[in-house]
Amino acid sequence: MHLHGTLVAGLFNLQGSGNTQLRTLVWVAAPVAVALLAGCGSDSSPTPASPPPPTPGVTVSPTSLTVAEGGEATYSVVLDSQPAGNVTVTPASADADAATVSDALTFTTGNWNAAQTVTVTGVEDDNADASDESVTVTHAVSGYGSVTTAASVAVTVDDNDLSASGIFISVKEPDQVQEVMVGLMLEMIAAFFAELIDATAELELNQLDSALGVLEQIVVGVIQDEEPEELERLLDSLVNELAELGAFSPDELQTLHDALEVAILDLAAIVDEARAELADLLDLIRYEFGEVYGLRLSELDDLTPTGIVLLHGGRILGLDISAGELFGSTVKVQGADISGQVQRSQIFGRTVSALSGTVVAQESIQLVVTDDDGDESALQLAYNDIYERPSSLASWEGAWVATEDGESVSSMTVDGEGSLLRQDADGCTASGNLSILDAERNLYDVMMDVSLCGEDDGRHAGFAFLGDAASGGENNRGVLVVVRDGDDPEFLMSEEFSRQ
Repeated sequence: MHLHGTLVAGLFNLQGSGNTQLRTLVWVAAPVAVALLAGCGSDSSPTPASPPPPTPGVTVSPTSLTVAEGGEATYSVVLDSQPAGNVTVTPASADADAATVSDALTFTTGNWNAAQTVTVTGVEDDNADASDESVTVTHAVSGYGSVTTAASVAVTVDDNDLSASGIFISVKEPDQVQEVMVGLMLEMIAAFFAELIDATAELELNQLDSALGVLEQIVVGVIQDEEPEELERLLDSLVNELAELGAFSPDELQTLHDALEVAILDLAAIVDEARAELADLLDLIRYEFGEVYGLRLSELDDLTPTGIVLLHGGRILGLDISAGELFGSTVKVQGADISGQVQRSQIFGRTVSALSGTVVAQESIQLVVTDDDGDESALQLAYNDIYERPSSLASWEGAWVATEDGESVSSMTVDGEGSLLRQDADGCTASGNLSILDAERNLYDVMMDVSLCGEDDGRHAGFAFLGDAASGGENNRGVLVVVRDGDDPEFLMSEEFSRQ
């Protein structure tokens, strides 16, 4: 017979004579051994308690972020414990005009611990203040017991109009501008030669090249106020060129001579009118005897600018001396791209044109204005760090005067609160206010009501900034560029004042 069991060693003390100790080895069956051992020694340790179940909750990370207008940013959402069924987390933007959010998230018993993504998109705006916007994204939770909301996310929408803002200036040599002016004047009498060609069907256009060359000399002479004798000599030369074509009788040539003589007088009047128009529209930048006078900042050395663009908060005002025009409107600024419809004020009238281009913050701006016929004029300007100066209404306080050829043409007073009063030599009056757009930037908002100016009466708005006098006096030059407010704005002025 075989006995299966466990050998248990024990020490038993038997009381008896001689204090004899006996060590006994016994075999006992396994269950008995367990029972014996269980009763030996100290009490056994209690069974550990089960951990409490996880508390339901939703983790949102991060809880703050920045997104650019037109850009995207993301954050994650995940459940803290396994749900009994499907759980829906629905994000909502407190201001959908500033930032939008992606659709609701669904968590199941299988994917509850896998983070899901919410996308926040910054909305492009045309706000003139160009300030960043703050938006709160909240979260509604359903299907998760007592949990009905999750942590919100604070979103800052970075206004890209602000980063694209600035004062931009271009420079060219005066003779380059004269070439452009000659081209403009040639356009103004192109209709005359068009009629001449139509009336003389036998002539090919290229046969008039030589005559057109002399005509260009006449135009240049008129612009440069050439002596009448020299203009008459050029006129005779032009008639001789036409006579060599053999297409005109002596009487026709005489009639043509007389007509061109009148045209030269008309052209001279047109040039004078153009100068007067430019003096009104571009008191900042004007033509005179083919030379350009205008905005003078110390860092430009002996060059004179041929254009200036003021851009802030999607509002743009510009002067392009190459095209002889002013333009302005509210445009769309998306990242580095600019687009929109702008009002253009030119020697030849006012039009609405398409504007496009790119801007590099604190570096450059490139613009292209396209008219209805598809003709383009381009303007490239460099950023001017005069924009980096802080603004202060107190810097404008005092009396100012604008001069032309050493004579005062208008005056302006500004008080410490930015209230201004301007009056020119013709009695045209403007009253309004300067206000700060950004305390860290040298660009001010201008709003004023114009009266006693005839068709220019009405509300006008624009920009102003402070510059340095040629003598080195800081903030002793004030430049205002304003445009009539409304659906069909017309430019009143761009004017440079010196502190009295």
